[in-house]
Amino acid sequence: MTDRSVSRGVGQFARNALFALLVLSAVAPYVGLDAWRIGILFAYTPRIVLAVVAFAVAAFSLRGRRGRRSAGSAGPAFFANPALIISTICTVLFLDSLGWGGGTSATARAAGTRATTRATTQTVAPATTKRTELGLLALNIHQKSELTKTLPAIVAAENIDVLCFQELRLNNRARYVAAFPDFAFYWVEPEQMPQRKGTGVFALATAIRRSRLSDEAGVEVAFGITDYRTFAVRAEIDGSEMWIVNVHATKPIWTEDGMLKMTVHVASSANWHKEESAMLGAWLRQHTDTPVVAAGDFNAPYYADNVTTLGLRNAHLEAGHGPHLSFPAVLPVLGIDHILGNRHIAFANYRLLAAAPSDHRAQIARFTLER
Repeated sequence: MTDRSVSRGVGQFARNALFALLVLSAVAPYVGLDAWRIGILFAYTPRIVLAVVAFAVAAFSLRGRRGRRSAGSAGPAFFANPALIISTICTVLFLDSLGWGGGTSATARAAGTRATTRATTQTVAPATTKRTELGLLALNIHQKSELTKTLPAIVAAENIDVLCFQELRLNNRARYVAAFPDFAFYWVEPEQMPQRKGTGVFALATAIRRSRLSDEAGVEVAFGITDYRTFAVRAEIDGSEMWIVNVHATKPIWTEDGMLKMTVHVASSANWHKEESAMLGAWLRQHTDTPVVAAGDFNAPYYADNVTTLGLRNAHLEAGHGPHLSFPAVLPVLGIDHILGNRHIAFANYRLLAAAPSDHRAQIARFTLER
């Protein structure tokens, strides 16, 4: 076997492997491939990055065909060029799965259908007798105290009633309480979960505008519902009871400690990621008769099994616009932050807003409680 034939064989193998990875990644959101741990690698890869790769492959295939024609060969027609066909279809699927607001994409409709189907086991909601409108802002503040200078103006301008902060460490709590004097703050204290050694598990805070609280002293905090950071607050707002779940799920893949540790721990981190979703889903099924909003950093795209199995409606898919891209803030390629609601929640508006210096974009939603 000559060096040239070996080189050609290696090149063909590499190209086939690339096409296989593109196809698996393209169909992953549509078939729920991430229900299996290994499928997370294909489903969670940034869609917009994969769309660029697939488009580049399509352009290269098209260029090669034109080159053969200019050399005197007619070359294969478009429909006889498998590389061009596959890469073009993958490009379309990647763009569609970006999560276009209002349920306009096929993936958005599929994700909404899966969530709705899983919610049909709940008791039919009673006739609406009361409506309470609220504004909610959710943001992973990335431990930035500088946001106390800019967020109050946004909260005032957007008429926000509920705040859900992630990555608000213990040493920054006082700064945020001082920045929002009209809000009552709730969080989990270290002594409530003494088995936790680090402070990261306590780095969430939920705040409710005091003027909307019917009984500030009667607010309940439920912690440990996923055995990690996520916690819930039950409050009576304008006479209507509701649960606000502040979510910060663990990452399915940790890259901060290098590729070696990521490879060694990828199975355990993926299991942890899935188990958190299962525990949150179990908690939600125990509170189907009360309005529930779950907001925060899910570390999963909207179509992921971790999100759709919760059986909740997605604010962006129902009331948002454009693709859902929330991370990183400067040039977002992932949509991992969500605001979800159960059957008692009707979303009227949803949008993402830059909130420097956080590395996430802020989520703002307006919704009504329907009882």
